[in-house]
Amino acid sequence: MATLIEGFEKASPEQVSGAKGKLSMMAERAAQRSKEKGGFKSVRVDPKKKTIMKDENSATVFVEEVFGDGSVEPGEMRLVKENGKWKVKL
Repeated sequence: MATLIEGFEKASPEQVSGAKGKLSMMAERAAQRSKEKGGFKSVRVDPKKKTIMKDENSATVFVEEVFGDGSVEPGEMRLVKENGKWKVKL
């Protein structure tokens, strides 16, 4: 099974449980915010900002989150390259 979270496959059961709880809370908050803004429409790379490459295996990508009411919020995603694949770092 592939994972999109850095190091997740090496985590202890307690760490996995804690991470799942944290992700669940984050998802609930994001869902509520999205609902208040007419739903989540898309996410796109912010064309006005450059991706920051910390080194060849980590980067920060700046994004724009677009909602159903037309509003746009800035965000960023931290990525790591693991076994040649880019993964979201939490």
